[in-house]
Amino acid sequence: MLLFAFHPISDRVEQRIRTAVADAGPPDTERTVLRALLVELLPLSEQAREEAPMWVAFLARALLRATPC
Repeated sequence: MLLFAFHPISDRVEQRIRTAVADAGPPDTERTVLRALLVELLPLSEQAREEAPMWVAFLARALLRATPC
């Protein structure tokens, strides 16, 4: 069920990151992309605050199910 919720939310976040990178203008450096990603993952907007519990739940589940290499 968690994975089912993850896909649409991650698609929306990805689109917002792409928009932020495009709005930043050239050049699309790694720093620009990383900054857009990190800012988007912060719960600064209402939408991001609504998505934050899902991110935390998904991360916690991934950490608990992680297998050692």
